[in-house]
Amino acid sequence: MSDELTVIDQREVTFYGDDLIAVKATDGSVYVALRQMCQSLGLDRRGQVRRINRQPILKEGYQGGS
Repeated sequence: MSDELTVIDQREVTFYGDDLIAVKATDGSVYVALRQMCQSLGLDRRGQVRRINRQPILKEGYQGGS
């Protein structure tokens, strides 16, 4: 099975006053860039990735690198 996703829709969404790109993939899921979300909230992305990886349900949905 391939880990590649095919985008079927892409939109700008407003998130706490910032515009982020959200995409809907053929698997029915909506994806946003964690880096953009963290920048918008003033959070350290690496710290958030560590937190995500400690939670099985969040880790399951995370599609990023380390």
